[in-house]
Amino acid sequence: MVNKTTIVVLLIVLTSCVTKYHIENDENGEPIVNKNNYSFNQKMTLDSSDLIDTTSIYIELLSEKTLKSNNNNFDILIFHNDGYFEKTSKKYFRKFKRNKNSVYYGGKFFADGDKIFIEEFYPAKEGKTNYYIKEISEGQINKDTVYITVFGSQHKYVRKDYSEIF
Repeated sequence: MVNKTTIVVLLIVLTSCVTKYHIENDENGEPIVNKNNYSFNQKMTLDSSDLIDTTSIYIELLSEKTLKSNNNNFDILIFHNDGYFEKTSKKYFRKFKRNKNSVYYGGKFFADGDKIFIEEFYPAKEGKTNYYIKEISEGQINKDTVYITVFGSQHKYVRKDYSEIF
């Protein structure tokens, strides 16, 4: 029988095996991801461009209670035909001019059939750091709705035209 100390040591070793990426800041202080660190480097195909509308925005649907507590501010995803996506919010929509490789911009995505995968980088620890972990989240595309599970929490985004929101 394996003792508790062995199990604890094994768990510590396994959880510390997450790959960390050293990401340098640009002249504006924004962390810029090296293009080689992305897993998704292909552009959209004609098949995937039929699934994701790159001329629209996708807004996160929140419960009325959550929306009210967030001061009517919701997340927005904008998918580009070059494989990048922008993640912003209604409050900060187009307030910042960011490099597409900035950690703050969003990340990369890949659509295959009715599945979508998004790739983002998050700080490896709280506070200021130059080390990030890569998170690849899987989702489902259903007509004008995208469901994405990030860190175990499902988010629902619905396609809208810019004029419907702004």
